[in-house]
Amino acid sequence: MKYKVGDIVEFMDYDGAMKYGLIKDICMSFVYIESCDDAPYYISINNIHHRCNKYRVGQQLRRKDLALECIVTRVLLVNHRICYYVLAIGNDEEYFAFEDQLTIKPTNYGIARNDIDKVIFNDPATIIIWKDGTKTVVKTAPGETYNKWAGMALCISKKLYGDRFHRIFKEYCGEEEEKSSFSSWKEWHEALVEVCKNMGGKNNGEV
Repeated sequence: MKYKVGDIVEFMDYDGAMKYGLIKDICMSFVYIESCDDAPYYISINNIHHRCNKYRVGQQLRRKDLALECIVTRVLLVNHRICYYVLAIGNDEEYFAFEDQLTIKPTNYGIARNDIDKVIFNDPATIIIWKDGTKTVVKTAPGETYNKWAGMALCISKKLYGDRFHRIFKEYCGEEEEKSSFSSWKEWHEALVEVCKNMGGKNNGEV
């Protein structure tokens, strides 16, 4: 359906005037709307002019001014401005944001080979330059042997899941044994494939 509960829409009221309101419920072809003047309306969906909010509840975004990855929890109107409550991923704090403070978080599932512009191996760092203009950097920990395969696998993991990608490995692979490390690129690859399978992403376990 074009419209969903939680959307801010412009609609025609009973007198033919155009107003803005929040969709509270949808039943068949009728919509229950709470307008910006707090008046309730139960109208035909055909009387909705268009959806005004750029983002929807449940959508994952980035709050630009705070560099936070967030999930939209509520959409509302404040003095005829569209506003959002967003829940920060990781610290579980809720923030209030106007639309111009938010941007769509780039989708990371399904990274393709042609998404990579350049790979730089510079012990102890591995760097992937992506065609979207971003770069991902990982470094070998002191005392560990530099490995190109491991570095590239971790760069891809970081691109997929962000700076907290270690938590994904910890969740699905368990606690890392003290002073242990993967002995070969094959072990890194197998661990990464296992994470992708468990996450159920579009990669379908393929890396």
